Amino acid sequence: MNRREFNRTPINLTLKFPVGTNTVSAVIKDISPKGVNIESGIQYSIRSKFELTISFEDELNVFGRVVRLIKTENIYHGMGIELINPSKEYVSNISRLLSNKVIENKESFQLFPFVNKQFFTSFVRNFLC
Repeated sequence: MNRREFNRTPINLTLKFPVGTNTVSAVIKDISPKGVNIESGIQYSIRSKFELTISFEDELNVFGRVVRLIKTENIYHGMGIELINPSKEYVSNISRLLSNKVIENKESFQLFPFVNKQFFTSFVRNFLC
């Protein structure tokens, strides 16, 4: 059962977040309008809240909450982060990013699976790009 409100799209973006008085870089493995999955050797505990800086064309700050710790063979290597009240700027950046991925590879991402793919691609080209 998929409990996510939005599908996540595989991506490779840089992200920074605070650890004590330092800033650590991580990689976003997948992204959606309301969350990110990051790969990092640093782990916060579930429900921890912190600011993330995502590198789109410009850097953008968002706040998130850890909702999932990702581990393989008892080694933690990532976190699922739910974004808290993502800004319009974030939503705009993610919409543009995801629409470009739709145009590049229509089969890999279905934002609206009930919508005809040709119609959706045309819509994206005309109104979002």
